[in-house]
Amino acid sequence: MNVSDNDYTGEFIVTISKIIFEHKDLGLGFEINPCKFWYLYITNYDSDETTEESKFSFINTALYWDLLENKNVLLGPFVSINYLFINNSTGINMSEFIFSAGLCFSFLFSYKINADFRSYYPQLINFELGYRNITGKSTIYFSLNVDVLMALIGIGGLSYNTNGQYDVFPPKAY
Repeated sequence: MNVSDNDYTGEFIVTISKIIFEHKDLGLGFEINPCKFWYLYITNYDSDETTEESKFSFINTALYWDLLENKNVLLGPFVSINYLFINNSTGINMSEFIFSAGLCFSFLFSYKINADFRSYYPQLINFELGYRNITGKSTIYFSLNVDVLMALIGIGGLSYNTNGQYDVFPPKAY
């Protein structure tokens, strides 16, 4: 949700995949999303006009700093850039961008695939609050992100083991 002087933007975003590089000791993380689908609902308060738009972005990066040393919670500042937007009506728009900066709070979930694989900590629920610049227009925004795939995997095949971690699709006892 974005709020500026005279309009409101609601958005629905689907991230196709996410690659995260993280330095655990420093708490720094770099995120790359090769493709995002955006569905925007824009209401202008002055003219009572609403518009809907869908598009893809192909350059999506974020940098964050985790201030907590907790494996299940991430809290800290972040910056992100979304660029190279393509939609059906206008094609490629090289001048369109979204810059976001603010505070991020995430709940992480520990997955232990098997004994030979390290634990994986996907962000199940992520809250962001901060400043957003959409192609030169400044806004304040709040976002709630849910990793649906990880939640479905968790519902379908997790069991809590004695080490305090979750196993994905644990072996059956015969």
